[in-house]
Amino acid sequence: MVLHRSGIMGLADKVLVLDNGRTNDFGTRSEVLGRMSDGRTRLEIPLNATSMQDLNDWIVAQFSRHSDMAFCQKAVLVGVEIFNAACQNGVQNLPRHTTFVFKFLNEKCCEIVLHEKMPTSAASKMQKIRSLVRHPEVNMFDLPPDEIALAVISQLTDELEVKNIDQSSLFSAKISSDKSLSDGMSKH
Repeated sequence: MVLHRSGIMGLADKVLVLDNGRTNDFGTRSEVLGRMSDGRTRLEIPLNATSMQDLNDWIVAQFSRHSDMAFCQKAVLVGVEIFNAACQNGVQNLPRHTTFVFKFLNEKCCEIVLHEKMPTSAASKMQKIRSLVRHPEVNMFDLPPDEIALAVISQLTDELEVKNIDQSSLFSAKISSDKSLSDGMSKH
């Protein structure tokens, strides 16, 4: 298959990248995507299920040290949950595209930002989610799936901001390597 967007690349085992008709890269999808994102802190993808693996591979490619494995897994989980929350809280009957930005704030903290040029209903749910996360007696699994995603992100991150600005949505999560996955999930 020939494609110009990465969203369907998840179906491929091997990928050949052409640049002006010349072979630029070839290998397994994860290797090629990792090399394509090497140094790229921005990823533009369709907001649909076929893009999930591309997002996962892109976040993994941001981490270069073997000692950052747990930090990397946590960032991937947060990125996937942000993706899910955006999918579930936006317009469902139109094609949607989003931009992810990843940056290290320091050696032990990173930020993942999702920006979509459509507003989200998730912004109005954040006050409820923050209140629920502070009450360990609440069973999060009684929540609708979109609110579960927001609650998981809230528990795993140092800071989560979801807002609508000028008919666009912005999800911003700051993730610290200091807190393990089990620490973040132990509240509930």
